[in-house]
Amino acid sequence: MTAVAAAKDISYRADTQQIMMTRNVAILIFNDVEVLDFAGPFEVFSVTGKRDGSNPFNVCTVAESATILARNALTINAHYMLHDCPPPDILVVPGGGGYRADGTPYGTRTESGHCLE
Repeated sequence: MTAVAAAKDISYRADTQQIMMTRNVAILIFNDVEVLDFAGPFEVFSVTGKRDGSNPFNVCTVAESATILARNALTINAHYMLHDCPPPDILVVPGGGGYRADGTPYGTRTESGHCLE
């Protein structure tokens, strides 16, 4: 193979090779968050690309406080707090409920008696 042919071959491979950048995925967690609503996306984004070694996502949890009490009293330790989270390319906001500063509840669960606001 001549030098010109080799250069064309390298150029062709570079043109056809898909360039994959790693994206930061932040999953917001909060008190009374639905466990499956954050754990499912966490798992899916975390395992994507494992077979081919591409690892297209850096996944983390982010919250207002370091420890979150999810639905049914599951304690979760957030990777980051809101003030120190790396800038996300993708933000996942799971379902669930919570309490406003005045103590009134809000959320998406029908049994709480409140609608999504």
